[in-house]
Amino acid sequence: MGRWARPMSHMAIVGLGHVGLPLALQFARSGAKVLGLDIDPTKTEMILAGRSYIKHVASEEIAIHSASKALDASTDFSRVAEADAVILCVPTRFIELAGEINTAMPDHVVKVCFEALSNDGKSIKAANILLLGLAYKANVGDDRESPTYKLIDKFEALGGEVFYHDPHVPVIPMTRAHAEYAGRKSVAEIADLYDLIVLSTDHDGYKSHDFSGYACPLVDTRNAIPVANRPVKYHRA
Repeated sequence: MGRWARPMSHMAIVGLGHVGLPLALQFARSGAKVLGLDIDPTKTEMILAGRSYIKHVASEEIAIHSASKALDASTDFSRVAEADAVILCVPTRFIELAGEINTAMPDHVVKVCFEALSNDGKSIKAANILLLGLAYKANVGDDRESPTYKLIDKFEALGGEVFYHDPHVPVIPMTRAHAEYAGRKSVAEIADLYDLIVLSTDHDGYKSHDFSGYACPLVDTRNAIPVANRPVKYHRA
């Protein structure tokens, strides 16, 4: 069974056509919670109404899984953050759809961070924010195309003071895309000294770090922190 041996509890299927919709139903049958995403509101509205738009897919089955909340559908691509795994089923306009997801994700994270700070009586403006992870993916030193840069852009545009920690990227290199950040250095330690901590890259070191005694809120964009290591003010984005 390989990598599929561990069941996914929450799946997102991007593209609800002749491949995506049957696949979404298959996951729903297996007991997973499924979110179907599509740019066509007609498809998502029909799924929510329990109706099929594909000849070989029965409306009755869609209705059953929709009513039980096992199958949901939306045109809001920022909701991809709710899923444990994402499957793209888009034979056409692949790059445009991927772009919509990449564009929406930082906005969703900022929204969760705004709410986390608000609960503490603070705002992003003038807040000290620590971003955990600058690398593009876990346990590597490659920062090219890293979504963390978009978060830095957005937080600083809103008046926040941003720091980062990444043992794999101790100093931000000079690049054409992010020349303004070249030379910034990673903080030496992860400490409970900030208004907000945001986990952006799921390095193994962050998964094992004990945040349970931290007083500041932590926003986990990767669902990476084990329950035992989470602080009281834990938020998933």
